[in-house]
Amino acid sequence: MPGDVEGQLAAEPAAAELAGIAARLRTADPGAVRASAAQVLAIGDGVEGSVRTVDRGRASVEGRWEGEGAAAFGEWVGTFGKAGERDRRAITDAGTTLDGISTALEGLKREVDQQVAQALALAGAARSQAAATPDAPPDLGDRMAADALRGPIEAARAAVQRAEAELAGAATRLRGLADGITTFTALAGPDAAVMAPPPGTPLPWRPVEVPGSSGPGGSPGGGSAGEEGGGGGNGGGGNAGGNGGGGSSGTPTGTGAPVPSTGTVPPGEVGDWIREAMAILAAHGVPPEKMDPAAIAMIIEHESGGDPNAVNTVDSNAAKGTPSQGLMQTIGPTFDAHKLPGHGDIRNPVDNIIAGVRYAVERYGSVSQVPGVLAEAKGEAYVGY
Repeated sequence: MPGDVEGQLAAEPAAAELAGIAARLRTADPGAVRASAAQVLAIGDGVEGSVRTVDRGRASVEGRWEGEGAAAFGEWVGTFGKAGERDRRAITDAGTTLDGISTALEGLKREVDQQVAQALALAGAARSQAAATPDAPPDLGDRMAADALRGPIEAARAAVQRAEAELAGAATRLRGLADGITTFTALAGPDAAVMAPPPGTPLPWRPVEVPGSSGPGGSPGGGSAGEEGGGGGNGGGGNAGGNGGGGSSGTPTGTGAPVPSTGTVPPGEVGDWIREAMAILAAHGVPPEKMDPAAIAMIIEHESGGDPNAVNTVDSNAAKGTPSQGLMQTIGPTFDAHKLPGHGDIRNPVDNIIAGVRYAVERYGSVSQVPGVLAEAKGEAYVGY
């Protein structure tokens, strides 16, 4: 509220209550509350991504290993996932509640500002009318102004009461949610004695041998990956810090054949895009050995089939409003977190490669360490990153 308005309000003897309300709201900062809400929601996304990362370990074990240790691991990961989902819901609800508090404060400040402006206009008009009244008593202006102020003051008071009731309810919800975020605390640790017995004790794990299989489990794949990963073929997991990835959940847009990791740039348009992106990345400090062009081409082929305008409209990311897009099938938040200045178009093939490679290097150490690249190197099925 401008200082001159505060001064005018203070000059009205009957406006003390309204002035007090305005002063209390002066320090309210809905923007700070909304920023906190966004941070809490990001934590919830991070929990979800972490749970899915652990679940990928379970998926890689199921069907490929058996025995008491394998069963114990699978059961523990299932319990871990349920605990994570309960906490994620509580954290997300807390973030949504905080965002609602911000909205309530914004509405209250807006309404009080409107009532203050109306009060000053009505009081000014009343005083002008009193001044124009012949033989008016000295206190006529104060009395008429006080009468004019009654409506705006009552409206502002009612707005404060409504907001206080809403904020009290939100505070109660937040306390309840905070008290409920205990599932990880109560989660029992994995039974190490079963999963990893002392030296000299027979391991309770054994590979499942299936005739004609390319590895343990009889399935060439390493297990499906979780949702919201860096790429869209089968979706990698978001990381614990909330930087969820960009992939779909098992619905690749590209269906090309495996591309061997040779360290050479493939020919054609995709190769040109990769070369340009690698030059830009190298100029920004990404070591060349961390971005094998053939591995990048492999990811592109599986994720988008080389289509820079590919959009996955059928996975869970799309349902959340953040579909996997572009050559390397990143979702918006992951792209924004890993793009470089001047390269902010998710559908631009070079910009998309830049963000996808930076994500892969940050998450896995290099493009060559992306799970799908490693899987194909072993003759197994590609999995998303």
